[in-house]
This record gives sequence, C-alpha cells and structure tokens, in this order.
Amino acid sequence: MFSMLPLTPDQMRRLRGQFGLYGTASGRIDIAGVSAHRIPYLAQGIVPAMPSGVSGGTAGRPGRGR
Repeated sequence: MFSMLPLTPDQMRRLRGQFGLYGTASGRIDIAGVSAHRIPYLAQGIVPAMPSGVSGGTAGRPGRGR
C-alpha cells in the first residue's frame, strides 16, 4: 500500500538522508512493509519534514465532523 506525502523533492531527500526513510521525489512512500514497531520512527521522521501549513487535525479521518 502506498501513501502520498505532501512533500517536495527536497523534503523527501531530507527524509532519506536524515532518517533513512525512502520514497519517490513526488512524495509516494510504501507503508505496507513497515513493521508495527517502526511506525513511531516513521512518524517522527515525517512530521518535521511536513510543510508548516499541514497540521495533525482531523482531515482524512472518517466520522469526525463530516
């Protein structure tokens, strides 16, 4: 399963160089092979790379005010 991150190619390079997290320059990342115990590390790498306008709100979560 793949996910699309709202990251620029430079931000994706940062993920790769700083955290060893690999994805395409367009922000596509394979999450199917991530072990459950590695998800916190994945999140800790992605959050700092996210654009400042993106928050951890309820967007995309079913049943939350929609």
